[in-house]
Amino acid sequence: MYGRKDKDGTYPSNLDAYNGHTAATTEFPDGIYHYHTRNENYLNTGYYILKSGSYYGTKGTFTQ
Repeated sequence: MYGRKDKDGTYPSNLDAYNGHTAATTEFPDGIYHYHTRNENYLNTGYYILKSGSYYGTKGTFTQ
């Protein structure tokens, strides 16, 4: 999960329905799918919605 801006300091304009897109990040300069905080000031409180709704892909499993 990344903040409201992309690596280059701009606000992404190509976010999908999951609030994610494929672009370069500091950790993955060749690009990777990642999520962003919504660029929406929640009820003018100065807080931004981190993530609401679904995530992209198929749910995986894990073991301990």
